[in-house]
Amino acid sequence: MNFFFGFSKLQSITHEGEQLLSLLREGTLPVELTIINTLLVAVDKIRDTAESHDRCHAEFNQEGC
Repeated sequence: MNFFFGFSKLQSITHEGEQLLSLLREGTLPVELTIINTLLVAVDKIRDTAESHDRCHAEFNQEGC
């Protein structure tokens, strides 16, 4: 169950990040430090989730996750 939750969380984070980037590209949202920081936090969360998935997958192949 945790495996699928990770992907749901990942999908949500990437979708929100894409929305922010679209608004910045369109000029609807001004480029501000808080927005840049939010996008960088999103990248960190995406990386953490992907690394967690990789660790879980490696453990599953060896002993079950």
